[in-house]
Amino acid sequence: MFRANEFAPTKTYNILMRCVKFSNCVFQVYSLYRYALLRARYSWRSFSLDQKHITVSTQGGELYGEVVHHTVVTAHCVVLCARMEGYKLPACQVIFSDALPDEVFRELRVRLRYA
Repeated sequence: MFRANEFAPTKTYNILMRCVKFSNCVFQVYSLYRYALLRARYSWRSFSLDQKHITVSTQGGELYGEVVHHTVVTAHCVVLCARMEGYKLPACQVIFSDALPDEVFRELRVRLRYA
């Protein structure tokens, strides 16, 4: 009689799972390098708001766009969504309250909420 708990994975399965784990680890290191350390060409370095218009400074240059209604403002974070010129989908950036000085973060929240 065959029981499910007596199933032993094959050698091919073990090799495949090791490859998957290794590639996942490589992807996480790559993502950390590109996004957390701001090495990607399109990583947001800084931005400025003027009413509904936004100017984003990236490593690849400056992008201009418009803040869209998908933007979420809470007490602890802001999800800033903007439709950039030349791009079809909006770009979203999460900004936590400890990333900016308290007064600057409060002003950002007020501007986005009432803009």
